[in-house]
Amino acid sequence: EAAAQPMAVIPVEKPASPALVMKIQKALAGMAYADVKIDGIPGAATRAAIRAFEKSYRLPVTGEPSEAVLKKTQVDRGDLTPFRLRVVRISCGAGPPLGTRSAKIPDQPAPPSEK
Repeated sequence: EAAAQPMAVIPVEKPASPALVMKIQKALAGMAYADVKIDGIPGAATRAAIRAFEKSYRLPVTGEPSEAVLKKTQVDRGDLTPFRLRVVRISCGAGPPLGTRSAKIPDQPAPPSEK
């Protein structure tokens, strides 16, 4: 009779909670990563978006929702939190505006309106 060999125990990471998955999905959707459905389910589109995000930010590419992915999405977007975007119309002389551009400005009260 052959001696039984002990089995190796491989730690398995706890599956991501639906709340964590939804936070990651919202962050990725806000960063224009594919058509991620915000439903808390790590489906194929979510995993593909996570892989693309991980590759773009030079993280280990796993495609798995994790606290590390969520943290990186927050760090990347963190510099925009205290700011709001204001659309500035650019004109040349007396003609109509040539276009618009967005400018990142500190959050501050609106200037008094002129009458």
